[in-house]
Amino acid sequence: MAGTEIYRVSAATVTSVLNEALIPGYNENTIATLAVYPNPVESGASVQVNLLGFAPNQKVNVALQNIMGKQILSNQVTTDSTGDAQIQLSDTQRLSAGLYLINAQGSNKQAQTKLLIK
Repeated sequence: MAGTEIYRVSAATVTSVLNEALIPGYNENTIATLAVYPNPVESGASVQVNLLGFAPNQKVNVALQNIMGKQILSNQVTTDSTGDAQIQLSDTQRLSAGLYLINAQGSNKQAQTKLLIK
């Protein structure tokens, strides 16, 4: 067809374009992550949360919320010289089975992940 151009665009490209267009100050270098192990976890077992990619020697607030947004617990950790930290959630026996959110908020970065209690 004359005047028609067809492009193939991957989902990753669209996501990147959307993030850059919709999030003020978006930059891949500002992304922090949370890694939770084990996940899912049996009620009563200990869970390790690794914070990665935050600023070095920064205080980061970590909160556990139920799926309705009610805060179950909160803790503050200080990252090491590489911007990473670890915390241990050892009181999972008081958590009902279900889906929980773990939020980490530093001064200029944030991260969120899910935790499933069986």
